[in-house]
Amino acid sequence: MVDKVVGLLGGYPTVLNGQSRPIWVDVGCGDGTLVMTAADSGIASIGLETRAAAVTRIQGLGFNTLLHDFMPLKFEVTPDVLSMMDVVEQIPFPREALRKAAQVLRPGGVLVVGAADMASSSWRAMEAEQTNPYWTELERLHNFNREQLVALLRECGFEVVDFAINGRARAQMEIYAIRTP
Repeated sequence: MVDKVVGLLGGYPTVLNGQSRPIWVDVGCGDGTLVMTAADSGIASIGLETRAAAVTRIQGLGFNTLLHDFMPLKFEVTPDVLSMMDVVEQIPFPREALRKAAQVLRPGGVLVVGAADMASSSWRAMEAEQTNPYWTELERLHNFNREQLVALLRECGFEVVDFAINGRARAQMEIYAIRTP
């Protein structure tokens, strides 16, 4: 994922926002894996997380992480990259969250959204087997299919430039989008 994002930014190293390194904010950073991977790749990475124990653990490993919710946060930096892996489906108003992402991300910046894809063959197989875990996740407020999420991203000021299926969990998609000027 990091290599794909760097390619969409036009390569690395580069100077963006007067910085010698791009700034990546991972919203809902979870265990910090993406924050650490981006940092290991030379990117200035910052994690946002609402669970104090996770933030303490990641900070204890020496990585930048803030205990904060994305929606009320006032950004003091302009990120070059925002990632929202398994986040939009947990936010009460995903449209507003994606609009905020467009406001804080620099024009030409990259947004990566990961979510379960209700239209995928894996989703359909889990439904047929009656083993779909996405219906029982208490934090999940929404489910999307690829077309719905792409349309929502376009409505909120993004141009979708790539789509991938990841191996993190069944039926998962990643959408890469560029913030339009």
